[in-house]
Amino acid sequence: MRKTLVVFGLLALYLGFSCVPAQAQTAISLILTTGAVTFTTISPGSTAMASFAATGPALQISPSATYTFSLTGGPATLTQTTPGNFTVSSTPLTLTLTGTGGTTGALTGTVNLFDSAQSMNMVLFNNTNSPNLTVTSASGSLANFSGSKDSLALWIVLGGATPIDNLGGSTKSLVSSALLMPTPEPTSMLLFGAGLLALGAILRRRVSVA
Repeated sequence: MRKTLVVFGLLALYLGFSCVPAQAQTAISLILTTGAVTFTTISPGSTAMASFAATGPALQISPSATYTFSLTGGPATLTQTTPGNFTVSSTPLTLTLTGTGGTTGALTGTVNLFDSAQSMNMVLFNNTNSPNLTVTSASGSLANFSGSKDSLALWIVLGGATPIDNLGGSTKSLVSSALLMPTPEPTSMLLFGAGLLALGAILRRRVSVA
């Protein structure tokens, strides 16, 4: 019985660890945009708005792949809660990824913006661990995103250290970087948890026998 538990525990841990990194390797960076995010101050000191019309290349490091992305929508209303921190209200943005350079497949989905924070001239959207991207379709090399709720973090460069809520008129900014990453599969997490439970039972039995 103990050998069975040992084998099950090691197998589950192996599968759990091997599946989670495999998901992480599919992270895609959206960088060097040719479009812009336009910020408009509605109420100085309290509220600002952001409209998205960003396009550019997207890179996947491992395995190596290139894509073209488009992120459009808004306006998103940013309401200041504390200096540099905002709650965000917006209709979902539209995200598309298309394979280029020999990469196959495409991804389409909607992005829900969560809270936002500003540090110097960088604005970070979706600074939570909650999945905010609902993938409506994905194929080819992006197929593992299909039908899932994933995460998209956006970094926006304002081009100056002026606080969002003090911007005058409208300011166009570039998406400096964004990270698209699928959430771990439930099966992988269950296997990982089962492995930990089995390993804990083995260690507990050894301690009690000793």
